[in-house]
Amino acid sequence: MEILKQRRAFNIRSFFQQVLDRVKPARAEQKRDSYRTGWWQFAETRVNLRKSSAGLARFVATCRTAKHRVFGFLDADILPDAKLIAICLDDAWLLAVLSSRFHISWAPASGAFLENRPNYNHAQCFNPFPFPTPSEPLKAAPAATRRRPRRALQAAAGAAPQADADGDV
Repeated sequence: MEILKQRRAFNIRSFFQQVLDRVKPARAEQKRDSYRTGWWQFAETRVNLRKSSAGLARFVATCRTAKHRVFGFLDADILPDAKLIAICLDDAWLLAVLSSRFHISWAPASGAFLENRPNYNHAQCFNPFPFPTPSEPLKAAPAATRRRPRRALQAAAGAAPQADADGDV
């Protein structure tokens, strides 16, 4: 057991020595002050992202490059890396809009491609997307749609309920 601890300590020391030997000289030549002074840090703190996500318990995220576009909530404790697009919204209705057939079709048509995979870009896919403005009852409807989606949405929209395929209203 003692040998494993020594080997592990040696590996960690050698790792840090490699970082010191390889990363520090490269970062010392950088033009940006933050890279020169914080040479051991992987990247800069994303101040705008942290300000935007302050006070949120969760946020919407999607993978930047993926064959299939999927949006979902992540806990605010998670710090996204460059592979994730973080959208600082915690509203389930907006997650539904982003996951809708319209937005899923819009994203690859307006975004770029990396090889054969669509690349989601906020400037091309998210910002110009024509988000609808929901009425308050419709915005509150997703919480009520777990058991009877059609009936809850029709009630929220003020329409008369119609029977499902199995005759259930």
